[in-house]
Amino acid sequence: MRAWLPVALGVLAATPLGAQTVSLSKVDETTYRHAVTEERRNIFAANLALGPAERDRFWTVYDDYVKERAPSRPSASRSSSAMPTATRT
Repeated sequence: MRAWLPVALGVLAATPLGAQTVSLSKVDETTYRHAVTEERRNIFAANLALGPAERDRFWTVYDDYVKERAPSRPSASRSSSAMPTATRT
């Protein structure tokens, strides 16, 4: 069922988008994440020829995929301070 999702992501990644200039002001993380999500959806819409019903179905599957990849709780994300460091002997 989700076999086409990696293919769609691969096609999107292979599509040349050209140089883009992005200016950021001091925004909170929630606003930033929302803006990035909306921009990602715009890029997908521009590069995938989907009808309205297909587009709705695609984003439902994609949103489920993103939720599965996200850590279930904030402390589950790995920060650099939580990772073990290698020592030389």
